Order: sequence, then structure tokens, then C-alpha cells
Amino acid sequence: ECLRILSGHADAVVDVDFAPSGSTVLTASKDRSARLWTVETGDVAAKLEGHTAPVVRAAFAPSGAQVVTASQDHTARVWMIDGTCTQVLDKHLGAVVNACFSPDGSRIITASTDCS
Repeated sequence: ECLRILSGHADAVVDVDFAPSGSTVLTASKDRSARLWTVETGDVAAKLEGHTAPVVRAAFAPSGAQVVTASQDHTARVWMIDGTCTQVLDKHLGAVVNACFSPDGSRIITASTDCS
């Protein structure tokens, strides 16, 4: 049974993640943004905008207080859940295709088409 349709991205949604609490959903889209959604209402809680190419991965930190996004613009970005970008990881020479936090939330690992 479909409980909610989260509408608002302008292009395909390519990744999703639940917050550790289960109360928020994170989506990544080819429209160059990610969004945080309130599960209970389906409303957008925050728009994560700043990437200049499709966002292909988005993941919560174990604490649920931050998220990381990976983009074809060769960057990964770290965001607070209010939508504030706190860090741009820009050392890759190719698209960043994956990013996630370590189990304790203290580190981020990325994967890229630049073979690193």
C-alpha cells in the first residue's frame, strides 16, 4: 500500500534514505538537488541546493543531524538537516557516485569515476 507520494523534484529521483529516527526521508535527484521530507505529512522540510549537476546519492549521518550528497559535478557536500551546506568535498576529478558516513559519523567516504 502506497502511504505517500513525495512530489516536488523537477527530474528523476535516483536515491532515497530514511533518517535513523524514521521521521524524515532524504531524496537525491537529477534536478541537481536533494530534499528532506517529513514522513508524517509528505511536506518538504528542506531543499539542499548548490550542486551544479545531478545528485546521484544522498545519505544520513548515524546521528540524523547531517546528510551527505554525491554529485556528477565532481563534489560531495555535507549539509545540516536545516539545508545549510557546511562543507564541499571537491578533490575528485570525476563524478562522485557514492558517499556515506562512517558508523560513528566522524568520517565520510566517497567513490568517484576518477578511479578513486
